Amino acid sequence: MSDAYVTLPLGDEDFSPSAPEQPGSFAPRPPPNLPHIMNNDGSGIRFDVSVTQPTKSGNGYQAYVVYKVTCKTNLEQYSSSEIIVNRRFNHFVWLHIQLLEQYPCYFIPALPDKSGIDPYFNRFDAEFIERRRWALQQFLFRLVNHPIIRTSKPLQIFFEGNEDSMKLPEEKKPSLFGSLFKDIGAPKVPKSMQDPEFAEMGLYIKELEDQLFEVHKFVERMVLRRRDFGSSLGELGLTLITMGTHEEKTGEEEAATTSKSFHDLGSCCDHLAINIQEQVKDEMEKTVFVLEEWLRIMEGAKEALRVHGATVAQSLAFMSDYEKKDRALVLPPPLPYLFLCCR
Repeated sequence: MSDAYVTLPLGDEDFSPSAPEQPGSFAPRPPPNLPHIMNNDGSGIRFDVSVTQPTKSGNGYQAYVVYKVTCKTNLEQYSSSEIIVNRRFNHFVWLHIQLLEQYPCYFIPALPDKSGIDPYFNRFDAEFIERRRWALQQFLFRLVNHPIIRTSKPLQIFFEGNEDSMKLPEEKKPSLFGSLFKDIGAPKVPKSMQDPEFAEMGLYIKELEDQLFEVHKFVERMVLRRRDFGSSLGELGLTLITMGTHEEKTGEEEAATTSKSFHDLGSCCDHLAINIQEQVKDEMEKTVFVLEEWLRIMEGAKEALRVHGATVAQSLAFMSDYEKKDRALVLPPPLPYLFLCCR
């Protein structure tokens, strides 16, 4: 385990055919130039999904964002080859919960969590909505790329069902506090009875998550600083062009030359600002968003280990309870002895 490492796919580079994917694994998102997702065994199953056009609906505290979800597939279980529906974040949460309950032995990708949202944070900020839209699309990409889950009933209900069939009970609705208290009161496995392989895996995931978090923090800070620099450069360009316009109105002998210089320099700053903003957008999608996705994968891996530990602890508790009851059990006397006592 100490020699293990991971390679994080950054961006839309093509996949190498010399490195086949493991069956049942969740592959990184496909490049956008691929028309659809193909099954690993070459069966030709087509499943293309997209999450687009986030739209705010409602007012005040009851406001929410609706996403346009498009599904194109050739699976016979679907009533149409192309399905377009509007889905809220709670509908994605419903799908996630259903898959966790029905497929406990499968690795279900994690959703973007609400636990990190400040109650006073503007959850309708354009950048926040775009991050969530991208994460939800990745979530669906990974589901439809799984040979078992893409044929599941919950996924079909998500694409074809009505909103009434995807209502969440109050206790299962996403909370601002997320999974902060999830582990409190959960059964623990004694260290002496822990599986060494799972313990080592948990330590590896924790170390990898810490490293990914630091890389994400550094890259995000760098990208945001570049964005601020681009905005400042754009403001400088506008100021220079304005100065050139005022200089031209003075009517002095060298006003035309000075005005042209200001305009040229301002235009140059504008072009640089536009290029920087485009680079920032590209870097956000190919680095920051991808690192955030891998952090969610780490959350999913930790959840899988937590469920495994809870299951083992529950099994040990049942065995201990059975042994106690077995020792306390008083067997009835043999039948001949009962017969003599009765006489």
